[in-house]
Amino acid sequence: MELEKVRLTWRRGFASDAKYLGDDWERSYGELAWQTAVSQPTATPRLAPWYLLVHDGRHTTAFGVKTGAKSICYWQASPQQLELTMDTHSGGSGVLLGDRTLEVAEIITTQSLPGETPYQTDGRFCKMMCDKPVLPGKP
Repeated sequence: MELEKVRLTWRRGFASDAKYLGDDWERSYGELAWQTAVSQPTATPRLAPWYLLVHDGRHTTAFGVKTGAKSICYWQASPQQLELTMDTHSGGSGVLLGDRTLEVAEIITTQSLPGETPYQTDGRFCKMMCDKPVLPGKP
């Protein structure tokens, strides 16, 4: 049997007025913004690839996966729950593991430090997600 997706769901409540900020699939063209959760039960929350920040007006909580994941990962949040989907498709097919084990992703989380802005929490969290950044020698 092919493994296509692993989906984890946490029944974790967020403040009804919380704002959510997620990444984009490839790059952002200026459309990233803090958004409220979808309140209609039939509507689908926005997908947040790789990581998600939740800000309740006082504190910021970050959820993500470390770089180098063996899957395409995205988060979805609502006031009632948090969900992480780890997609293991390769060329349109799931993977055949046999007796092998696949570490699909390493999940990490953090909360804002006292006096830390959401922007500062995001910068710190992005550094936590990548242990070995490949940076250019100069701008």
